[in-house]
Amino acid sequence: MRAHGRIDRASVKAIESDLQTIQAGYGYGDWNRVGSVFASAPLRAQYVRTLRFWKEDAGGQLRVDLIASQPLGAGRFAVTARFSGDRRSVPSYGLFEFSSGPRGARIVGTISGLHGTNYRNVNWTISRTKHFIVYHSPYQLVGADKTGLADLEYQRAVFARKFGVKLPPRAAYYLYPEQRLIAVWTSRFCGSNPDNVGCTVQGALPPTIHTSEWVSFHEPIHVYQTVMEPPRYTDPLFIAEGMAVALEDKEVDPRQSDYCSEVAYVPLDTCARFAIGNVKLISMLPDTGFDAADPGYAYSLAGSFVKYLILRFGYRPFGKFYYLLAAQPKDRVSDYNVATQRVFHTSIEQLLRDWSNQLCGAGCG
Repeated sequence: MRAHGRIDRASVKAIESDLQTIQAGYGYGDWNRVGSVFASAPLRAQYVRTLRFWKEDAGGQLRVDLIASQPLGAGRFAVTARFSGDRRSVPSYGLFEFSSGPRGARIVGTISGLHGTNYRNVNWTISRTKHFIVYHSPYQLVGADKTGLADLEYQRAVFARKFGVKLPPRAAYYLYPEQRLIAVWTSRFCGSNPDNVGCTVQGALPPTIHTSEWVSFHEPIHVYQTVMEPPRYTDPLFIAEGMAVALEDKEVDPRQSDYCSEVAYVPLDTCARFAIGNVKLISMLPDTGFDAADPGYAYSLAGSFVKYLILRFGYRPFGKFYYLLAAQPKDRVSDYNVATQRVFHTSIEQLLRDWSNQLCGAGCG
């Protein structure tokens, strides 16, 4: 279902034609064709660079769909476009301002419909579900994309059932129309790195997500972790981020994590096999080592390791391990071993060896 304001059919067709030009240009690797739709040189360069990276990284078939359009006056339109590929991968969105004339339509810029200096005073549109308050642009969560609200609730219910826990009654979800606005409106406590598309403030009331992804199945995991940790303690990043990476899937299934995916779906272990030769695993157990590693390597390896633990031992035993590890005073190897010995009856070193041997059975690097 698409949502359109009072907009004439000819303009809709012109906008759809431009989006199909982007789709066809991606398919053929014709970046001049992709760029021809953009009147703004900086925006043209940004999208050509992004789409080219997607294609060269993993390929896949790109769909560019018109989700919604609203007239702004004087031949200008606010357009919500969805960029999607494999159904297992979270889509990306563009909020564009189109200008339409006798020769067709072109993208002249981006549009958010939002203004403010801090996320607390931005004029958000608000959508609510039983357990989420979602703050977003008036051009987001429109038409078919409203189904994402039900997907959030579904993932929450699946997580609670699989881990056997009672989750926080409410979470705030701030959905930013562009990644760069996360840093601007959070005073850079989140999103300062362009690769950082989200963060979660677990100690806020309610726990608060900041992200430019819709739907993010990663950040809600950090909300749910709050009921799996002792008061005033948090788990080491290697396990906390690994858990969020492994379970960023609607079904909370680590075999379906889309962490490595853009347009094409890439299994998590594929990235881990490439990364494992570039870091010393034991060095990433403390937060200082995890932070020092390349983020792409650190997150994919942590996620693959948590996937291994959950598939080998089960969700609830992993949850017990998570709690016991978070209860330790530090994040040393000896602290990990207290938790692994009690729950899994072996050392963290042995678990890392078992996992890496399984991961690299068919080769790594």
